[in-house]
Amino acid sequence: GISFTVLGSLAIIIATFQHRRFVATLSPPDLPPAYSAKIALFLSLFIAVLGFALAGYLWLTATP
Repeated sequence: GISFTVLGSLAIIIATFQHRRFVATLSPPDLPPAYSAKIALFLSLFIAVLGFALAGYLWLTATP
């Protein structure tokens, strides 16, 4: 479970940066009017940090 949590958090981070690179290639008329790159970046990195925190918690509380 810990490995999957870490792997999922890494996948979120990688996907975030791929998404940012993709959005940078779009022209302004192609972006939705209410799109906010900062909110998308913040939310995805926040979820990734929570995933790493969960993995740490699971690691520290695991019984041998």
